[in-house]
Amino acid sequence: MAEGAKGKELLPSEEGKQIHMGHRRRMRQIALTEGLDRFTDIQIVEMFLFSVFPNGDTNPLAHRLLERFGSIRGILEASQEELLTVRGIGESAANFIRFTQLFAGYYLRSSSFSDPVKKRFRTTEAIKKYFEGVFLGVTVEQIRAMTITEDLCLVKEEMILAGTFGKVELSARKLADFALRNGCDRVIIAHNHPRGFAVPSGIDCEVTTKLSRLLFELDILLLDHVIVSPGGSISLRGSRHGKVTWADELERFQKEIRRPGKGAPCPEEEEGPLDTPELDEFMRELSGRIGTIPE
Repeated sequence: MAEGAKGKELLPSEEGKQIHMGHRRRMRQIALTEGLDRFTDIQIVEMFLFSVFPNGDTNPLAHRLLERFGSIRGILEASQEELLTVRGIGESAANFIRFTQLFAGYYLRSSSFSDPVKKRFRTTEAIKKYFEGVFLGVTVEQIRAMTITEDLCLVKEEMILAGTFGKVELSARKLADFALRNGCDRVIIAHNHPRGFAVPSGIDCEVTTKLSRLLFELDILLLDHVIVSPGGSISLRGSRHGKVTWADELERFQKEIRRPGKGAPCPEEEEGPLDTPELDEFMRELSGRIGTIPE
């Protein structure tokens, strides 16, 4: 009744109630047998509200929610305070919408596993999907991390820092501590752009390069950095949008160069940097592909 107090259109006469009940039954039957493709966004939100408003016409309220938040995703990502500013939305309706958001995020995370029991990821896309679920509805910047096993099973995922991605030393210490606490030497980090796009900034790439190097010196492998926005996500390891030098890739390529038969041997400089045409060519290629090599 408290919800109806803010929206009298939700309190119809007995005759109107019967009309609305028939309308609801027809809409639900179509949705359950044919899916939602036949419906507009307004009708989908209207049906969504049936659960919290057992009587009355929810169509006007669906209009107001979409006008206020722009899309169904916008409604689900709205905060409790924002939802309560919409006429007709009371605390129970706002709670219902917020819980639906949490449930949707949990579904995205759980459906990203190829093996739900072992919580194993199969692809980078699955890891991106997981973090999209984690950040669904999060309106402030966060830095999160997960530790995973050698066969890509999730061990632990949690928030490391709140705020802008850029505090290298603090992030490295927290990430190292996080990995050691969970007995893992493989870490994936993620942060969100709640008001922007999933495009890495220069700072994102620079800090990722430094973190990769610092963690590698501690025998911890930074496998990837995922950036999530309301419009999607991106993997820095697999993307060409950002210039990141990964410490493990750099070492692997350097070892490849040092293999017997790869250029002229330099035994007197075995412990120092190699100076061969092959290395020069590799460094030029690497700089063009993944950015400037850190000093």
